[in-house]
Amino acid sequence: MKKTYGNVPTCFPSFFHEVMFIFACGMSQLLNQGAMNQTLTLFKLIPDSLNSSSSENWLMASFTLAAGSSILVTGHMGDIYGLKKMVLVGFVISMFGGLIIGLSQYTKSNNQFIIGRALFQGLGVSFLVPNLMGIVGREYEVGSKRKFLVISILGANAPLGAAFATLFPGIITHSNEKNWPWAFYSYSILCFVDCFVVWKYVPPDRNVNIENLKLDYLGIIFGVYGLAGFNFSWNQAAVDGWNKSYNIVILVTSIISLIVFYYHEKKTTNPILDPKVINNYKVVMILVILLVGWGSFGISLNYLYEYYLVLEGNSSLIGGLKFIPFSIFGIIASLSVPELIRVFNPMGVLLLAGFGFTGGALCYSFMNPSMPYWALEFVGTCILSFGMDLSFPASSIVLSDLIPNGNSGSLVSTMTNYGVALFLGIGSYAEKRISAKHAQWNLLKQYRVGFYFAIGTGILACILSIIMIIDQKINPVGGHVEVQEYFNSDENSEDELDEIQKKISTII
Repeated sequence: MKKTYGNVPTCFPSFFHEVMFIFACGMSQLLNQGAMNQTLTLFKLIPDSLNSSSSENWLMASFTLAAGSSILVTGHMGDIYGLKKMVLVGFVISMFGGLIIGLSQYTKSNNQFIIGRALFQGLGVSFLVPNLMGIVGREYEVGSKRKFLVISILGANAPLGAAFATLFPGIITHSNEKNWPWAFYSYSILCFVDCFVVWKYVPPDRNVNIENLKLDYLGIIFGVYGLAGFNFSWNQAAVDGWNKSYNIVILVTSIISLIVFYYHEKKTTNPILDPKVINNYKVVMILVILLVGWGSFGISLNYLYEYYLVLEGNSSLIGGLKFIPFSIFGIIASLSVPELIRVFNPMGVLLLAGFGFTGGALCYSFMNPSMPYWALEFVGTCILSFGMDLSFPASSIVLSDLIPNGNSGSLVSTMTNYGVALFLGIGSYAEKRISAKHAQWNLLKQYRVGFYFAIGTGILACILSIIMIIDQKINPVGGHVEVQEYFNSDENSEDELDEIQKKISTII
């Protein structure tokens, strides 16, 4: 092992400490995906329990909206106050989130549930993955096979989180549907356990904020409002349409806020998002591919579970059991990334992920309740897992080499969470508008509109990946470079920066 993957990093006193560190990071990834998906099998049960049937879309979107809109800020805070410290803060917030969500059963408050999902669970999780990924990027050698393996192991916990999050709520509510709050109480318990492991085994923060960065309050206001407002307006449009004037106001002002955020970040001395990230079009294209691909993934999951629970009449337990293959094939996909990335390079792996997102949605679009589970539902779930579990580790490996500290994890997690929430709103709005024009359509045809939208979004991710592969063939650059040099090169000349950017493209 030592010959192939190198030695244990010096920050770990022993191999056991490194294993526990990887366990802590993997659990955090599991909790992230678990929080995203744990409402899927409770899609009908929770609104009935809270006497609310008009906001099912927000059960999933409220979490991903808050997480995706705040991750850049929480990663920035990790760079300033310490990565490990911010991870611990995230666990505390997430623990309270699970409790607040569960207690909404007694208050019968839909708003309490959504606030718990967004302002506590979503915000808390936004501290976890980016800062832990920042620690991985800091402690493991750039481009090393050991680092590839660690990130792939972390990525393998994503399908486990998704599968467990759909299965355990079904187990908890199988004998008594009123037990659904325990799906969230148990989440809080897991947060407590992982918080202890992080405190005990994650290396302590060192050389914290040696550049004397300060929190960019204006950037936080413009950035978070711009991202959250734009996302909120589309998800609320799926509920109320665009007839509500407040929704149009939020959409317009959020776009203005994002424009102001962009120009503010270019001028400020303490940017949340390093302008060099935006200036490198290869990095931007990877982020856009992630955004679109995971948008397709979110739409597919949403309509898949509507199909299971409403059209097929499955219980929460049966719906959860149907997703177990996702974890098995997802782990296979994640662990294959180190070798695939050497054969196809990262852009080739992202293209394979795009095929996974598209292929899964394509299988679902042909489903019919008269068909057996093994015909298309099983096949689609297996294919879809490759979309999710090739894209996350492949992009994380590249960006953790390209971008120092917590920024790489922040950007990857922002795109995945934000893409799910944004495209879920856009897809739901499109489905409802099209279905409204065809009143004679049954539920199956309505759900197929959602799957068609997911197919189109997945194809877009494939096209963007192909464009980047062609670009790489046309403009090849040889050699190897410690790519973080680019992000630590403020005093270099423009010619030197251009040369470093060319070297960066060898890794992408």
